[in-house]
Amino acid sequence: MNLYDLESLIAGAPWFNRLGCFVAHDGFIAITEQEAWRDHTAACVAAEFGTSAPTPQPSNDLHVLMQMDWLPSSQSDVDPFHHDELHAQIAAQGDTDVLRRNRSRFSRLLTIGMRDLKPSDWLHVGPTDYTEAARQASIFALRMAVAEIMAQRQGIWCDCVGIYVGGNWPCGRLPTGQIVVL
Repeated sequence: MNLYDLESLIAGAPWFNRLGCFVAHDGFIAITEQEAWRDHTAACVAAEFGTSAPTPQPSNDLHVLMQMDWLPSSQSDVDPFHHDELHAQIAAQGDTDVLRRNRSRFSRLLTIGMRDLKPSDWLHVGPTDYTEAARQASIFALRMAVAEIMAQRQGIWCDCVGIYVGGNWPCGRLPTGQIVVL
C-alpha cells in the first residue's frame, strides 16, 4: 500500500455504518452482540462515576470487552504497537516535515469524509456517545498508517484503517494482542 492507495481507501468510506457486522479473522475478534456492548458501556460508566450497574448477562462478547484495553482515541496518545520507532525512523530519513504535511492532509480528508456521519445505536448507548471517540480513534489510526507507509513498515495501523473503511471500529486490544472490532 502507498499513500495514493490509502487516499483511495478513505474516499467515500461508509464510516461506522457496519458496527456489529465485522467478520473475525486472524488477530481480530468481532463483537456482534449489541447487548454485550451496552452492558460493557454501563459497567464502564458505573466504574468511572462510582455507581452500580445492572448485572449483565454473561456472554463471550462481554467477556472479551471486559478484558480489552482501548486503542488510542487522542492524538496525544502513545502508539501501543510501535511506540516511537516509526517517528525515529522517519526522522532519520529526514522526512519529519513530509510526515507532518501528509498526516495533516489525510486528517482533513477524513474529517471531510465524516461530515455526514449518521447516528448509530452502537455509538449512542444510553447517556454515552462514542461518536467523537470513534472519530478521533480513526484519525489516530489513519495518521499512524501514514507513518507506517512512509517508514515502509505497513502493519497493524494499515490493517485497522482497512477495517474502519469497511464501516467497523477497531476499538480495543486484548492482552493476547488481538484487536477487538465492533
